[in-house]
Amino acid sequence: INDAYCTNSSNPAYSSYIMCTQEINRDLVTGTAAIAALTSFCMGLFANMPIALAPGMGLNAYFTYQVVGFHGEGLVSYRLALTAVFVEGLIFVALSILGLRQWLARAIPSSLKIASGAGIGLYLALIGLTYSAGIGVITGSSTDPLELAGCVPSLRGADGTCSSGRMRNPTMWLGIFCGGIFTAFLMMYRVKGAIIAGILLVSIISWPRDSSVTAFPHTPLGDSSFDFFKKVVTFHPIEHVLGAQDWNITGSNAGQFAVALITFL
Repeated sequence: INDAYCTNSSNPAYSSYIMCTQEINRDLVTGTAAIAALTSFCMGLFANMPIALAPGMGLNAYFTYQVVGFHGEGLVSYRLALTAVFVEGLIFVALSILGLRQWLARAIPSSLKIASGAGIGLYLALIGLTYSAGIGVITGSSTDPLELAGCVPSLRGADGTCSSGRMRNPTMWLGIFCGGIFTAFLMMYRVKGAIIAGILLVSIISWPRDSSVTAFPHTPLGDSSFDFFKKVVTFHPIEHVLGAQDWNITGSNAGQFAVALITFL
């Protein structure tokens, strides 16, 4: 959604583009937090069960990188894909009310359920190892689908490949040791909240602005992020992604809508 919306913005300058993607990203964070709070409240109020609910991240990654595509280069526009997600939600509500969802869950073979979970896990792990949304351990190249990366930004090519200095990026090692190995040790010793502790450790280390692993570099984007970070508690209104569906599902859009809806289901 970030790339598709901001590519069509009135100012094509790169600095304006990245600032636009950050604004859209804050909209999405607000939406994710709001729907998680609302559904968790409904679970406690109507079902009287202490279960927290939140959007599934696996489908989000598939939506972003496969259906809509990087920089909105996919076959399905993000507005049309959002419409498919909305219709999919209505279908799941209907299935739940009619009792068909439980029947479908029992009808799916257990081997297929395990394979689906493993496939989604591998897919998310692959995204987490790339540059675009991860720590940058791997990247694609002209000769191999996957290649070792992890070079510092100054040695990174336009396509993300590393001509030299592989595995030298400090943020990559921060993710491996503090986000990965530290969390794995805590889980091994059955420490409650191990994943949250790993996230918190990496976050705190990345707060100082003058370190090599900072999340707030001295750039226009970093300055904007740091100004927003200093507010500590705030509410960012959803300005660009609320009610952004495209209900024109006739003509050429019909086939794209069907592809998005069927794959989401």
